[in-house]
Amino acid sequence: MQFSVYLRPSSHSSCFTIVAEFKNESLAATAVKKASKAKRGTLGEAIELSKQGSGIIKIYCRENRLILSSTHSPYDDPEEIVEGLKKLKPTKIKTYETYQELRVEAELPQGVTPANLALLLPNATAQIIAALINKSVKIDKRIEQNGTETWVFTYAGERIYHESDDKTTKCFITDQKFLALNNEAKIKVWSGD
Repeated sequence: MQFSVYLRPSSHSSCFTIVAEFKNESLAATAVKKASKAKRGTLGEAIELSKQGSGIIKIYCRENRLILSSTHSPYDDPEEIVEGLKKLKPTKIKTYETYQELRVEAELPQGVTPANLALLLPNATAQIIAALINKSVKIDKRIEQNGTETWVFTYAGERIYHESDDKTTKCFITDQKFLALNNEAKIKVWSGD
């Protein structure tokens, strides 16, 4: 059993992250350009303060999403910024305190299904896979030549994965439970952006 976890470093955000979804990637990219040039309202003020070094706000596009991440902001309430982003007409918008994006790869025996996880896998592994099935945005499966299946989970939302500074403790936090990965689990950090 092998796990690989790729995680965005912005999961350590101390203030907030706002994710606005659009119908397609092109609309999201256009919204990022418009938001980055905002001159009025709280969104415009936040962008300007960030440029002056008084707040760190990062806006970027990932697939069909505009992601605005604030690691230090003079605004305690991101709702005013949300109101500015609503003018860009997203299909959905959500604010997170500890936003995290993960890609988790799990190598599993061929033939595993959500119904037989508990029968074929160690208890802790089965619980982690079940939690990922419930929380993931997207799940891809592929058959490997060695007779195993690799399930790739893509997650974006409130923080569910933690790794200690010395990398000795790795766990998922879900439904008020800590689900620890065993020592043979393979963990990689993805530092995309």
